[in-house]
Amino acid sequence: PTVLGSVIRELRLPTTPATLADQLDVKELTSQVLRVSARDQDPARASAIVNGVVDRFTAYFGELRSREARKQLA
Repeated sequence: PTVLGSVIRELRLPTTPATLADQLDVKELTSQVLRVSARDQDPARASAIVNGVVDRFTAYFGELRSREARKQLA
């Protein structure tokens, strides 16, 4: 919900995190690479959704890693 909720707000999508999750397909290609795709009637919106999910996930994951690193240093 954190990542998808942010994307929904940013793009002003009339949907819920659960519904948006149903539109997404995420495949692990390697331990460090994911393929993310979105289904939508509007190709431009599908692209914006994927870009938003990738951007928010990257930022969120970075925040989690930083918190974990600070805990280990404390």
